[in-house]
Amino acid sequence: MSNLAFAEEHRKKNWSDEHNIPGGGLVYVTQKYDDAFSVGLLNEITVLYNSGTELEELAEKFNRHEMEILYALLHQADEGKITRPFAYRKRGGTLNDKHSDTCRQVN
Repeated sequence: MSNLAFAEEHRKKNWSDEHNIPGGGLVYVTQKYDDAFSVGLLNEITVLYNSGTELEELAEKFNRHEMEILYALLHQADEGKITRPFAYRKRGGTLNDKHSDTCRQVN
C-alpha cells in the first residue's frame, strides 16, 4: 500500500484506540503551541507580513513562538488574505536560521 493510500485509509477510519493504529499512535503536531489568535491580532500579523515584516520579527514583536505566527499566516493564506509570496525568506534563512546557507532564494 502506498503512503498516500495508507494516509487516505487512515483518515477514513474512526480509530477508537489510537494505540491500535497501524504504524503507531497519533502525533498532534500543534498541541505544543498556542493556536488561538484574536481577530485583531490576526489582522495585524497579516498587514505587517504583507508589508514585508518577516516571520521572526513578528514572533518577537508579539512575543509568540515562530510556529504560532506560522499557524496564523497559514490560516490567513487559506483565507486568501496573504498577498506576498508565502515562503519568501528575505535573508535566506529558515525558522531559527537553521540550514540558512542551504535555503537561500535564487533570483
